[in-house]
Amino acid sequence: MAKRDWIYLGLMGFITLGLVADALLWATGPPVTTWNAVIQSFGIMLFVYFWEIADANQSGVRRSSVARLLTFFLPPIGHAIYLYQGRPWQQATKSFLIFWAGVVGVALVGTFALAAGGVPSDY
Repeated sequence: MAKRDWIYLGLMGFITLGLVADALLWATGPPVTTWNAVIQSFGIMLFVYFWEIADANQSGVRRSSVARLLTFFLPPIGHAIYLYQGRPWQQATKSFLIFWAGVVGVALVGTFALAAGGVPSDY
């Protein structure tokens, strides 16, 4: 597996751990803002940023300053710009949708699993 694939798997694991942390720390429901939410936001940004670096190194694509900056502040938008600058639009669209469908899918499956009783009621 390529380095970017390992980074993507790390992102999936990071999101899963964040959901478990929320379930364990806030059994009655989290407050409006938690430290875990801040950590998750920053971590997701870093994983996407490092994924782009690994992908650019693997495919020989140069990352633009705009893509780097927007990936740091708005990961989905910066990620889309990065993909569309270095790939044909069909491949960029497919890559973008698959990447973010995986991120959202893991978050939804984890949320539903925890809501359905994936964590013992003792917590």
